[in-house]
Amino acid sequence: MARQRSPDRNKAYEIFKEHNGDITNRKIAELLSTSEKAVNEKTVGGWKSKDEWIDKLNGVLPKNERSTPKKDAEYSKKKPGAPKGNKNAVNNRGGAKKGNKNAVGNPGGSAPLRNGNAATHGLYRKYLPKELYDLKEELEEAINNDPLSILWESIMLQHAQIIHAQSIMFVNNKEDMTKELRKKKLSESGFEEEWEIQFAWDKQASFLNAQSKALSTLSALIRDFDRLANIDDERRAKLEFIQVQIDKIKSNTNNDDNNIEPVVIVDNISGDLNV
Repeated sequence: MARQRSPDRNKAYEIFKEHNGDITNRKIAELLSTSEKAVNEKTVGGWKSKDEWIDKLNGVLPKNERSTPKKDAEYSKKKPGAPKGNKNAVNNRGGAKKGNKNAVGNPGGSAPLRNGNAATHGLYRKYLPKELYDLKEELEEAINNDPLSILWESIMLQHAQIIHAQSIMFVNNKEDMTKELRKKKLSESGFEEEWEIQFAWDKQASFLNAQSKALSTLSALIRDFDRLANIDDERRAKLEFIQVQIDKIKSNTNNDDNNIEPVVIVDNISGDLNV
């Protein structure tokens, strides 16, 4: 007597189908298991393989099923091609006639350049945080996926960051010292404090190094834009103004670098730091 088919077998496929195939065998087994019976994930794996769940989900018919009635498919047993003795294709070498230009300019096998058939595959929506995905959508709408517009926005952002950094990292003079409490803890001898101290020449050196890298990045972006943009692009005039500012900042940076005097630290008996 044949073994009766488990009712959980169909339930398992329905769960697989509800999750669009994005669920593990173990999870399906857990959902089917009850306090009275347990379903093994290997059993689920066997059902998945034998019943061809993936093919079913993708719309592929099982091997023992037909998309048309058998009587309508009898023609498939016949040999392909024209009947024996047929001369319809005599002297026909195949392909388009000589001089035919129907396919001129068509590379064949691919969609036209800049075709967006696969642009909405949902990959970004699936894996990116909502805020980041929304920002990406706004950027796409604003710049219309134009490489030059993306490059221009990068130039403007980098330029703004360089200007903003001037006020944050500005060093007044060689007496400008920053002292910040990093750690404070209780010990047997009382409170212990750990301080981070930055002297003027430390801050100035860090600023010059960071600014130099930022200016190099900005210059590289400008070169790329200059190479790709049309000769009559009105944004070129703005770039010339920015380039003048870059040269001026570099000049001032070199002068400041040469005028920096190292700070002498005196470690006296009391432990105070004097400049």
